[in-house]
Parts: sequence; structure tokens; C-alpha cells
Amino acid sequence: MRRQFSKSKIASYVCLALASSTTFAAEEVEIADEIEVIEVTGVRSSLTGEVAAKRASDAISDSIIAEDMGKSSDENIAEAISRIAGISLDEGGSTITVRGIEAALNDIKLNGVSMTSSTDDQAVDLSLFSADMLSRIDVVKSPAANQEEGSLGASINLQTRSPLSSKKTKHIFSTEARYNELNEETTPRFSYSFVKNASDTLGFAGSFFHDKQIMRKEEISTNSWDLIHFYDVDKGGEAIDNQSVGTKIYDFDTGAELTTITALTAGRGGIKNKIFIDEKVKKGGTFTVQYQPGENTDIRLDTTFTRQNLDRQESQMQMKNFAKKTGTDHEIYVNQGQGDVNTVYGFKQIGATGIVQPKEKDSTTDTLLLGLNVSHLIGDYWRINGRLGYSDTQQEEDGYQANWGENGPKNVANDFCSVTYVNGPENDFLPEMGMCSRFDASDPEALRLTQFRQTVRDVDDSKHSAYLDVERVFDDSIITSIEFGAKYTDRTKFVRDESMKLGNSYFEERLFSATGITDNNITGGEFLDGIAPAGAPQSWIYPNMQETIARIAPNGFDQEGFPVDPALSSEQRETTYGAYAQANFEFLDGIVRGNFGMRYANTEIKANSQSSMAFADGIDYVMSFMALEENGGDATETLYKFNNIETNEYHNWLPSATITWTISDDLLFRAAAARVMARPKIRDTRPSYKVRADVEGDTPRGDGGNSVLKPYLADQYDMALEWYFDEGALLSANVFYKDYASFNYSTRTGKVFAGEDFPLYGHEGAPDCLIDQSLITEDNPLPCAEVDYKAKRNGGSADIKGIEISYQQHYDFLPGLLKHLGSSINYTYADSDAIPVPEDLSSPYNNLPFPNTSKHSANARVYWENDWSSYRFAYSYRSESLDEVVNSGAGTTVRDAKGTLDFSANWDLTKQLKLSFAATNLTNSYDKTLFLLTDTTGYEGVDGVFKEMNSDLEDLSDKRVKKITSYGRAYRLSLRYQF
Repeated sequence: MRRQFSKSKIASYVCLALASSTTFAAEEVEIADEIEVIEVTGVRSSLTGEVAAKRASDAISDSIIAEDMGKSSDENIAEAISRIAGISLDEGGSTITVRGIEAALNDIKLNGVSMTSSTDDQAVDLSLFSADMLSRIDVVKSPAANQEEGSLGASINLQTRSPLSSKKTKHIFSTEARYNELNEETTPRFSYSFVKNASDTLGFAGSFFHDKQIMRKEEISTNSWDLIHFYDVDKGGEAIDNQSVGTKIYDFDTGAELTTITALTAGRGGIKNKIFIDEKVKKGGTFTVQYQPGENTDIRLDTTFTRQNLDRQESQMQMKNFAKKTGTDHEIYVNQGQGDVNTVYGFKQIGATGIVQPKEKDSTTDTLLLGLNVSHLIGDYWRINGRLGYSDTQQEEDGYQANWGENGPKNVANDFCSVTYVNGPENDFLPEMGMCSRFDASDPEALRLTQFRQTVRDVDDSKHSAYLDVERVFDDSIITSIEFGAKYTDRTKFVRDESMKLGNSYFEERLFSATGITDNNITGGEFLDGIAPAGAPQSWIYPNMQETIARIAPNGFDQEGFPVDPALSSEQRETTYGAYAQANFEFLDGIVRGNFGMRYANTEIKANSQSSMAFADGIDYVMSFMALEENGGDATETLYKFNNIETNEYHNWLPSATITWTISDDLLFRAAAARVMARPKIRDTRPSYKVRADVEGDTPRGDGGNSVLKPYLADQYDMALEWYFDEGALLSANVFYKDYASFNYSTRTGKVFAGEDFPLYGHEGAPDCLIDQSLITEDNPLPCAEVDYKAKRNGGSADIKGIEISYQQHYDFLPGLLKHLGSSINYTYADSDAIPVPEDLSSPYNNLPFPNTSKHSANARVYWENDWSSYRFAYSYRSESLDEVVNSGAGTTVRDAKGTLDFSANWDLTKQLKLSFAATNLTNSYDKTLFLLTDTTGYEGVDGVFKEMNSDLEDLSDKRVKKITSYGRAYRLSLRYQF
């Protein structure tokens, strides 16, 4: 029989936690006391509950019930959320994008408290938290005025269990074994959760987890693809800018000898083979107290704490390419006109340079969230809700890096190191490497210590928040209620990110070879198995870090003895004030309902950071009058520091409106419009910059922040049609359009430094530029210099439009065993276009897709469930998406398409004891990023502006791989006991 749903029943069914806010309507609180809460068990019931929550919501939203997560193959919260239409998992699997909006621009709350982060921006690492903590997740895509601003993609609220929502005492224990295929390690996980009510008015709930994981990932990457002019000296090839001597230049396909050519190459930054092994130990828990002293008052206190200890080993073997030097034999193989661009697909080099680089990092990340919510009904018509929140994330990290460079004889005849690109087993065009006596990554005697770096990173991100919401309910009126409120938040993020270095000149007098301190076990003789070509290196040595330190500093390191560059450290404070008013309406006996309102947000930012300019010793500069800061230790560079304190303030008016029309008992139409905003990423607003020149003859390059960045602003529109054609069944289509009025994007341009800001004069080849002539005095004879500078800037315009289609059904009408089948499928089409440089419509960076926006993405879950077992396959796919608009050199990076298949099974051994198994990434899929040429302006020997891609990101050249990262398959076996 078809079941009819009403809004009030559904509100109680989903525990009164609908997605628009954490406050409760007066009528819902009253009903909650009268209707027994429905207990959700099983995959089918969980999916039914999710459909019910979507149907009851006043917003365009989706929900996930905790039971559904517990019986899926998802490893963490981020993976579970990525099953929702329009949401995709970021590379690494710990953050998400919503309709193409990157993680830092989405608002994530836990029980209504905004979460802070250990990252450089606002992106929350969801892998830090256990899914066992949660009862449900709500994702709201169309905001109302009563919802806090700050999200461009979606507002996501993670909710722990409300104690008084359960009439029974519960205890749940679970234990799990995890196996990582790449690392071949099995690790344990334990969790415990409970609900205990002292009375009908006082309840307690909590959870605890301890989780140990050892994960391995393998990666091949290039620092950059650069346009370089190669010439054959012996044949009279003409040398121009961006030059590299090539004794012999050949056509890659025919072997014909060439004289001179400009070509893209996996540049002088090098080709890297990397292995990461992370040992993570996570532990923490939640504790909730709920008290209802009377039928009109609800008080809830939530506490959450997590700690993650990370021990990372990273082993990198890097071969560098085409150093700017003469007298060295090269053989260069160029594919002419591949994708209309000449590309180097092979080289041999005598005197090649390379690095074996072990890294180790230890970090501790603590996250604390506190939330107090008080809701009180005054009479029959007024409700007051107050919330106080506190969130704090602290991270302490220490790292070490050792560079072991070549120690072999120079310029040995016919002793070539080589790189040749070939197709691997998965048809990826990847490099095979051949070692030489100059650089042999498997021979300890061929390596010597050339650099040692110690890094220190401290993060303290804290946020205080206070909210007051008031609602007045009306009887017998089209306006059913009005809401108004105010909020205050104060966030301070301190990042100390410093690096202390001992350079090559220090070790030239202290020749340490890698003999006696090496270990091959970290590679295990395998690297990108089934992905890399046969000639790719499978093993290289790993000089032991602790023994390396013991050789350098037997008595330990004194950090004061290192030169410190402070440019990556900053302290930024963000204070916000907000207020809103919203009217909720209903007419035609509830057939039409909705809301409209306005929100005001004011943002004040104060940032304190330091800028720096650092130049390797030996570079021929004439210094200005500014005092040189001596830093002790190994004086391999000259360093200047500048203090920067800047402020910024802006305010925004954010209107919104939503309407829901119940066309029939089973058919709903929704429409929503709103102006949404997200504040710039914290890291991008620091007022500091960093300018460096590391190699003699290099023109300085810089990067930095922009303290006057404006917020991201967009007008968004949604129209949805939802057909609930059976119990737990749904067929829906949601058309959305997001029109950006302002956004931030990366750009690399010339930045002029003059007067006191630029302590350099006489750099050979530095361009002339115009400055205020009054700056030039007898004591300050500085002209100016224009530096190649990368930073964020306020962009022009952009839009994203598309459609989300969802289908879900239980096939209980089928005969026999087929009646236990069911499926949940969604597909998202998103078309985007950005104009980041409106002042130059011919810019090659215009008309590219919006970053992180895949044109096609889909999720499909098919399950079979009876009374005691369930089995589920889950497939996820996303097409190509723009990764970074402006990459190093002249290019743009694109994240390649990816699809993954997971499996999970659950068995009820007894009424209390359950066994589960999950396998993730059965397809052994991996992340791949491609490099594509975008802008050839400024490159000698290359005419005009060139864009090697179309706006659809289709039919792209896959011959220039920027990075491939493989995570392998993983398996989990768990037992769960409940009483």
C-alpha cells in the first residue's frame, strides 16, 4: 500500500533536524513529545529515511542517515557525502566539492558550530572525524535568510545523536581490521557509542573511537612543463632566451637530426618518483547532555574532541633535466607538433643531476568543538533560540628533509643518464629512467649529502560564535511565522611555517656519502605496479633520517643557528557581524509553502605577516641601503624581511526566497533564489609576499597574498521537480544556475617593486619600468624592478549551470529473490564558463571552465537486502575538471576523469551481533593530472597566444602527465555488538 506522508510526521521521523538550521519550530517541538521516534535500521530503511527528510525539508537539500553510512563501503565522512548528487570527492579523499565549489568555500558545521581547520584556508579535513560520531548529515544547497552566510556551494551540518530522541538505553561496540593493498599492512579500529537517559527530561549520549591506519600512496610527477629553446652548437643553432644547449637534437618519431627548436619539456625542476607511507592514529569522541526542564524548553550541550598523530615517511627519487650550462653533451628527442606543440619525449645527458630525497614528518592535530543550544517557547507564539559555539584546531608539526645529490665522476664519455617517455600498461605516457655513474639512485657511493632542511609548522585556528534567533508564529494567516536574529563570530588563525636550511656550500666541506645508512625496504621493490612502464624505477635507496642527523649534528640541532624565512607565517583575524529577517508563508491549505527574507553580513579582517626576499649567494646584485639581516648558520643566501599589517572590511546584503508547491500527494515542485557569498581563503588574504632567486642568472620570481580581496559572490537559482511515487522511492530533477558577481583566481603577472620595497639594483637584464622619480635620491639610487609574480586577484565573471537527476527505488514488486533488490542513482551535468580577465577579452585564461567543476558526475548504488543480510555495489564517476588555471610556466593543469567501484556486505549473526565487510576502489583507479599549454606570451621563438584546450575539456592531449597518484585497494572487516 502506498504510504502518505505529512510534514509534521516527517519532522519527527528525522528527529527534528532538518537542514536549514539547528533551531526547531514551535509546532515541531510540541509534536515531538506526542509521536514516538521511528528507529531507523537497515540499508533500505536508511534510504527511506533520507528520502523522507528530503521531502519534508523547506530547502533543496539531501540527507544521509548514520545507519546508511555504517552499512556502506565508505571509509570516512567525506566519502559518504560524495554519494550525494552534485558532490565530488577531492584528490586525497578528505575534502569535497559541491557543484564545482572547492572545499574552502563550503560551510561545514558540527551540531551547528562552524568547524576550524589545520589547513592554510577554511577547508575542513573530514578524515579527522569518525563517522561513528554522527546520527545524520544534512546538505543544504538553497539557503534561506535564517541560515548563516559563508557558503558558496552548500551548507553541511554534521549531527551527533540527540539523547532524548531515543526512548531506550543503547550501547554499541565495534571493532574493525583494515588492510591496505599497497602497504600490505593490517591495522585495528575500535569504537563505542551510547545513549543513556536518566529520566524523560535528562539524557546523555556519547562516543569514543581509536583508529590506527597505515596507508601508502605512490606518485610520479613533474615540477613543471616549460617552453625551452634548444639549439645544436655544433650545427650553428641560434641561442635565444629560455635557452638550453643541445649537442644533438632529434625528431622523436623519425630520428632525423634537428638544428634548433622550441619545445615543451618536463622542465629543469625534474621528474619525481615518490612514495608516501602515513601512519595515522586518530582518537576522540563526543559527549552530549540534553535537558528539557519543561515541555517548552530544550537545553543541549555538545562536546567533541579528536586528536590525530601522523608519522609520515616520504621517499623521492628525482632526475633533473637540462640545466643551463655549456660543455655538457645532450641528446634531445622532440615530437614535433604533438597537439600543435613541440614536446620533448626523451633525453640523454652526460653530467645529469638528480636527487634522492628522504623526508620525515611528525604532526599532532587536535580539534575541540563546544556548542550550547537553548530553545524556549514563550506562550503559544514565540520561540527564542540562543547558541554559543567554540571551535579550535591546533597542529604542531616537525619535518626533516635531506637531499642526496650525485657524487659520481663528471663528464664521463658515453655515460648518459636518460629519460624516455613510453606508454604504460594503462596507456599513460610516462617516463622510463636510465641511471648513469654520475647519478645512480641505487648506489650509496654515488650519492652525497647536498642539503638538509628542518621545517616547523604550528597552526592555531580558533573561532567563537554567538547566535540569537527569534520566531513569532501566526494563526490563520498566509504568513505562518516571522523570524529574525543576529550573530557574531570572531576567528583568529595563526600559522607559523618556517624552514631552516643547510645548503650545498656547508656540505662541500663535509663530504657525507650515503654508504652504511641506506634502506631499500620503503620501496619494497614495487612502484606504481600495473601503471608505470617496465623501465620505470622500482627501487631506490632510502638514507636513514636519524643516522643522517647524527652525522650532521651529533649533539642535536639548534634552531637559532639556521637562517629562517618567515614569509609563510601569518596571523589573521576575521570578525563578522550579521542579522536577518525572514517570513515563512503557507496558503491553499498548505499546498504552497515557502519563505523569503534578507540577511546582512559585515566582515572585518586584520592580518599581520612578514614578507621576505631571499637570493642565493653568488648572484651579482648591488644591494641598497637596507640593512642586511645576518642569520647565522650556513650563509648560502641573503635574506631581507619586511613587516606587513593590513586591514580590510566589506559588507553584503543577501536576499533569498524559496517556494514549495505540492502538486499532488506524490509530486512536489520547488524553486529557490538567493545571493550567496563565501569569504576568500584565509591564506590568500595575507598581506605578505615572497621573492626569490635561487640560481645565478635567474630573474627573481615572487608570490604572495592580497589583503584587499573581495568575497566570492554569486546569484543562484534552483528549480526542482520531485516525484515520490512509492514508499522510499524518488525520481527528481533539479535545474540550477549560479552567476558569479565576483570571484578570486590565480594569476601570474609582472609586479613592480620600487624604492624601499625592493633592495636590489643592477640585476642584469632587469626590465626598465616607470616609477615616481622622487623616490630616486643620492641615498636611494634605486630604479625599480618588475618581478614575475603569482597571487590571487578579484576576477570578472563566471557562471555554472546544470541539472541534477536522482532516482531511488526498492523493487519489492519483483518476484522471488529479486524483491530484495534496490538502487539509488544520481547524475549531475554542470557547464561552467569563467572570464577572470575582463580587461583583456583575448586572454587565453578566459572562457575556461570554473576550477573543480566536472561537466559530468554520477553515483550508482545497487543493493540486495533481506531480513538478515545486505550486499551493495557503489560506483562513482566524475569527468575532467580544471585543476589550476595558472600553473608554473605557461600552462594550466586539468584533473583527468576517474571512476571507482566499491563493495560492502553486512550479515546479522544474531539480533545484537553484526558482521560487515567492505572493499574500496576495486577498479584500482588512480588520480591523474595533465599539463596543457595556455599562454605563450613572452616566449622567444613562439608566436602569438595559444590555448591547447577547449571549454569542454574534451579531446585533451594526454601526453604530458603532470602527476599520477595511486592509493590502491583497501579492505575492511568489522564486528558490531549492540545491546
